[in-house]
Amino acid sequence: MPDVVIFSDPHVGLRRTANTTPASSARLREAINEQLADIIGRPAEFRICGGDWFDTFSNEEGVIASTYPLIKEMDLVLAGNHDLVNIKGKMGSLGLLKEMLGNTDAIPINDVGESNGFLHTYGNHLFFSVPHCSTQELFDKAVDATAKGSDVYNKEGHKKYLLLHCNYNSNFSDGRQTDLNLTRAKAAELVDHFDYIILGHEHNPYEDFQGKLIVLGNIHPTSFSDITDKRIMTIGDDGVKFVPVWKKSKGYQEINWQDLEESYPHQFIKITGTAKAENLRDIMKAAKTIEKNSPNLFALKMDVEIEGLAKMQESCAEDKSQTIVDKVEQSLESTPELLELWKEFAK
Repeated sequence: MPDVVIFSDPHVGLRRTANTTPASSARLREAINEQLADIIGRPAEFRICGGDWFDTFSNEEGVIASTYPLIKEMDLVLAGNHDLVNIKGKMGSLGLLKEMLGNTDAIPINDVGESNGFLHTYGNHLFFSVPHCSTQELFDKAVDATAKGSDVYNKEGHKKYLLLHCNYNSNFSDGRQTDLNLTRAKAAELVDHFDYIILGHEHNPYEDFQGKLIVLGNIHPTSFSDITDKRIMTIGDDGVKFVPVWKKSKGYQEINWQDLEESYPHQFIKITGTAKAENLRDIMKAAKTIEKNSPNLFALKMDVEIEGLAKMQESCAEDKSQTIVDKVEQSLESTPELLELWKEFAK
C-alpha cells in the first residue's frame, strides 16, 4: 500500500455545453465524481489534491453535499484558481467545506492579498504548499519565502515536496487571477531546495528536470482540449510512482465521416475527414444517431473540412459584418432541418 496518493484538478460540478447534449454533459459530470471517489477510496495513509477541487467558485447545494464525504477523507487540498475569486472575504464552495469540517488546516486558502505557504507532514515526507494567490507578485513572494523556509528542514532521510497550483513556463500567462506562472528559471532554483516540485492546474501531464518537476494533469478529461492519458502519483517504499486512471486509447476515438457506424463505446468522439457541402446533411444525421445510440458518450465533435470553406473564410475576412457561422447559416436557410442541425453542432 502506498503511503501517499497525490492527484489534482478533479473539477467537481463540471458543466460543459460545447460538443455535448444535456444528457452527455451530465454523464461526464458524474464520471468525474466517480473517478474522484475511486481515487480517494484507494488504500493510502495520506491523500493530497493539488487544487481545483471544484470547477467553479460557487456551486449548488447538491454539488457541495455530494463531495462532502469525499473531502472529509483528504489530508491536504490546495485551493486552486477555480476554487477562489478575487473578492476579499468572499466565501466559495471550498471555503464553505473548510468551515463545515471545522476550519481545518487540511484546506489551506490564501485570501485576496495573502501570500502564505503551508507545511504538512507525513512521517519523513514534508509537503510545502502555496495555494492559489490573487496576483503573480504575491505568488512569487510566497514561493520564495517557502523555499527559504524549507532549508531548515534539511535533515537526513527527509523528503521535501513543493506543491503549487499554476502554469509552468507559460508564454501566455500575464499575472491575472487564472494565469499564475512558474518560469523554468525559477524552477531551476527551486529544485535545489526540494526533492520534487509538483504542479496542479495544467490538465495535460508531463515532467521536467529529469522528473524532479511533475505536472500532474487532471484526473479525467473535461473536453477535447485535455484528452491525454490521466494518472495519479503515489509515494511509498519504492519511491514515486505514477498510476494510470484513464486511457486515451480506450476513451477517445477519431472516425472519418465516411466510416461512421451507428454507435460506439467511447466517451469522446471526433468526426474527421473532408466532405462536400451536399454531404453535410448525412454527416449530421449520422452524428445524431451516434449521440442517441452511444450510452457512454460524453462529447462528440465535428471536425470535418468542407470543400470550398477556404473561399467562404476569405469572404468573411473581407466582410467584417459577417462571421463564417453567419455565412453558413445564410446558405442553409432554404433547408430548415439542416440549418437546425448546423446550429446545434456549431455552438
